[in-house]
Amino acid sequence: MCLAALGEIEKLNRHINYLNKFLEMRYEIIQNENLGPAEPDNLPEKPQKITENEKGLNNLILFSRNRQKQTPAASNYNHEMKVYFIRYREYEKACDRYKEALENWVVLSSSFMDACKKDIEQAEQSLKNARRTLSVYNNIISRSYVHAEYQDTNTLAIFKHYLETGRCVDIQDCMNVWADENHWAEIKASQERIENTIYFLQNDTEYTRFADQKINDMLKKINDKPSKLNHEA
Repeated sequence: MCLAALGEIEKLNRHINYLNKFLEMRYEIIQNENLGPAEPDNLPEKPQKITENEKGLNNLILFSRNRQKQTPAASNYNHEMKVYFIRYREYEKACDRYKEALENWVVLSSSFMDACKKDIEQAEQSLKNARRTLSVYNNIISRSYVHAEYQDTNTLAIFKHYLETGRCVDIQDCMNVWADENHWAEIKASQERIENTIYFLQNDTEYTRFADQKINDMLKKINDKPSKLNHEA
């Protein structure tokens, strides 16, 4: 029951967060004194056709072929113009809708505000019900036999696995087994950290010895040079 209650609590918390954000958006609309219809997007930019001078002298060689086959540049321009006309028609429709909305904004805004107020009323009631239900599930968790330390979804799922597999016979047994396993897991983790530290210390010692040996060899060579010179003299 605790595990099911925690699952419902998680769902309710998500729903409450959604309702709070929804209400925040509706309150902003109600409080906006300059509310108006959304303006159309910017006018689409018309593609520029490449002139003969811009094409360059190299394209003059293809002049005789242009009558039989369009150049890639011309084909691309035609495609861009088709897209432009489509977007321009959509822009004109958006302008018409915007103009119509402005003309009827007094009626539309009143209807829109009424709808927003109705949304707020329904959302506030839903939020109130969700919080009431959340309180019920929290009481179920607080009055359960499971200690507060183990009242999380992951731990309760482990307890459920213990009971279903017959490893434990009751909640108290589950808490004891979980505590023992968690204790041994901490000991194992500490042991691994100690072993890693020892390993790095050993490597540091070997590197230090190697460096000391190199330094000693260099000092020995430096010291041997004067003795060789004196011997030759």
